[in-house]
Amino acid sequence: MSTNEAPTTEAVTDPEPVIDTTEAPQAVTDPAEAPEDKQPEGKGNKEAAKYRVQLRETEAARDVLTAIVEAMRTAEVNRIVETSDARIKPDALWASGVNLADLLTEDGAIDADLVNAAIGTAAEKFGVRIPKAPSVAGQGNVGGDVHSADKADTFESAFAPRH
Repeated sequence: MSTNEAPTTEAVTDPEPVIDTTEAPQAVTDPAEAPEDKQPEGKGNKEAAKYRVQLRETEAARDVLTAIVEAMRTAEVNRIVETSDARIKPDALWASGVNLADLLTEDGAIDADLVNAAIGTAAEKFGVRIPKAPSVAGQGNVGGDVHSADKADTFESAFAPRH
């Protein structure tokens, strides 16, 4: 500052942080990811790169199939919930904290008994009453049969006149 200049009233601020750009970028070490003109020479590296590409494609296909199977399992559990006697929606089952893995058998199939138990737990957690099966008066009672016990139940006896 020279003696003829007036002092400024601007506030002095910290300078912006300096980013160190002296470090050289990392070279690509995977031949499959390297540009064609910079791939290392050698048959083994090209073959290894080919197998890595195949592996990545196989893993991507596996991930897609895993997602499809999980969606199908979830749809099946939702179907079981919707057709059950419980008055809960599938969203209530999932909101109760149950995981899809909790409802599978060891071989990965949906276990209907585990789903029904989870439905009961969800209904209890959210205070939903599961209706009992309706009873019909006289259903399952034995006795008071209109046919006599000595008469055989045959096709002819079904259409025979009653006395």
